[in-house]
Amino acid sequence: MLLAKPMLFLAVLSAAAGSSCSSSKFESGCSHLASTKNVTTVRYMCAQRTILGLTAAHCGLEWETEDGKFSLAYNSQTIPGPVSTPGCLWCQSGGMPMKNVNANGDCTQGSPGCGSWLTAGSAGGHADVVTGQFGTAAAFIAEVKKYASDHRTYNLGACEAGGGGKTNCQSATTYLYQKTTGQKPHKCSTCDPNCF
Repeated sequence: MLLAKPMLFLAVLSAAAGSSCSSSKFESGCSHLASTKNVTTVRYMCAQRTILGLTAAHCGLEWETEDGKFSLAYNSQTIPGPVSTPGCLWCQSGGMPMKNVNANGDCTQGSPGCGSWLTAGSAGGHADVVTGQFGTAAAFIAEVKKYASDHRTYNLGACEAGGGGKTNCQSATTYLYQKTTGQKPHKCSTCDPNCF
C-alpha cells in the first residue's frame, strides 16, 4: 500500500475526546439537516494541519441552502487511527471549522492552527465552489448517510488501497462533491492525488 507522505502524519495525533458518532449509522448530526431547503452552493474545503513538521490536508464540504450554511467532514472515530479504524462522517449547522474535535482534524476549535479552512483549488486559481440547483437537502443528506454506511472504515491509505468500505476525509469529500455537483474537484497542494 502506498501512502502519500504529506498524508502519512495526518492521524499521528493526540487522543481526542469521545465521539458522538452512531456505531450503527457511522454518521453524526446529518439527519436533522435533511429538512432544510434545496442545496444551492457546494464548496470543497481543506484545512492544513502541521504534524511533526509536515503539512497535511484535512478536507470536508460546505453547502448552502436558503436556510444557511452547513458542513461535513469524515475522519477516524479513534484518533490516532491511521489504518482500519471505525470512521464517522460528521455534519453540522454552520460553516467550517468543524465543531467536533475529530471532524476538525483532531483540532479543538479556537486552538492555534485549528481554523484555516479554505476552498480547495484556490491557490491554483481553480476554486472548488459551485453555485446552482443541486436538488433537495433531503436527497443530499440521504446520499451522505448512504456513503457513511457504505464506508465504515477509516484508512489513511484508502485512495491507494481502494474498496472494502474504506475511506478517508479526502476520498469522502471528493466523492460527495462530484456526486452532488457533477464536477471533479481540483486537488489542494497537500492532498493525496490518488483521492482525486
